[in-house]
Amino acid sequence: MNRKLRVIRTGILTILLLLAVSCRRSGSKVETVGAAAASVHATGYLEPRGDLRRLAFDVQGVISQLPCEIGDEVREGDVLAVLDDEVEKAELAVARTRLAAFEAEEAQILSGAHPDEIRATSALRDAADFESRYRESERARLEGLFNARAVPQTARDRAVYDADATRAKLDEATAALARLKNQVRQEDRALAHAKVEDGQSAVAAALARLARKTLKAPVAGTVVEIFRRQGEGISASLDEPVILLSPQGGMEVRVEVNQRFITRIARGADVSVSLPGDPVPRRGTVRTIKPIAGKKTVFARQATERMDVQIVEARIALLETPPWPIGIEVEVTIDAGTAAASSSDLTAGAQPVSPAPHLGTTPR
Repeated sequence: MNRKLRVIRTGILTILLLLAVSCRRSGSKVETVGAAAASVHATGYLEPRGDLRRLAFDVQGVISQLPCEIGDEVREGDVLAVLDDEVEKAELAVARTRLAAFEAEEAQILSGAHPDEIRATSALRDAADFESRYRESERARLEGLFNARAVPQTARDRAVYDADATRAKLDEATAALARLKNQVRQEDRALAHAKVEDGQSAVAAALARLARKTLKAPVAGTVVEIFRRQGEGISASLDEPVILLSPQGGMEVRVEVNQRFITRIARGADVSVSLPGDPVPRRGTVRTIKPIAGKKTVFARQATERMDVQIVEARIALLETPPWPIGIEVEVTIDAGTAAASSSDLTAGAQPVSPAPHLGTTPR
């Protein structure tokens, strides 16, 4: 008889233990009932306020520099990793050399003829002008003498020829000087400018290819994980992150509350967050409540005790950042008394949800 009682007692204790384990793993514990209505207890996870950034290259290569370490505080724009970029640097040097040549060619075209050549041609024109004026005066003098029958007609004709010839030389020198001063054609200007723009585009493209070999911090934050090391090769895939960056902005707690207790929490409710082994609990408030319930599969110690429960995700804003590692599991207690005072902020998570959009969630 005593043996049967011991067996029955053992069975009852086992059932109670399994029920307690199942309740704990369902996302929220049974609430503590008292004068203050109830407090909702749940398990949460410490996470950054902003989403973690999984930083990766979009080109393949071998990591040549990795100037950061886990735990480093970085600013926006700081270099986190560099791939081997000798080829890209050489291409950039070639592009810059070609641009310098195009710019020099454009400057030469726009400057026109050499100043010394212009001065020499101008001097020749001045000499032709002086000779032309002299020959004109001689023609006029001999024309008068011929009319006075003092010189023969051949002398007058010679003077007329010399005057016409020197005027033609003057016109030629004047045209040569004008050509030198206006040597650059509009077509030459356009062609030279197009070459310079082409060179500038080549330099910009080379700079862009070189920049893709450098991984920089998109925001200020903390390096929490490094997946690759110096000397390792990577492929051009965003699925292969190199750095895991936690943005600045403090920490928060993600908590999964069983939908049976969702009516007892609200935005602005006081929260106490504790970590086993740390005697100082951290205070906070419910910042957001996800407006849709999700399905979560929990397990007890036996495979036959697998069950699906509905949970609602809430985010807890901490008043101060605790010195706890990211992702650690914490115990969360939500004050249902302050939640009742903020009942107007209850979210749609407490209302019936259409069965179609159930989201399967997995604890992180």
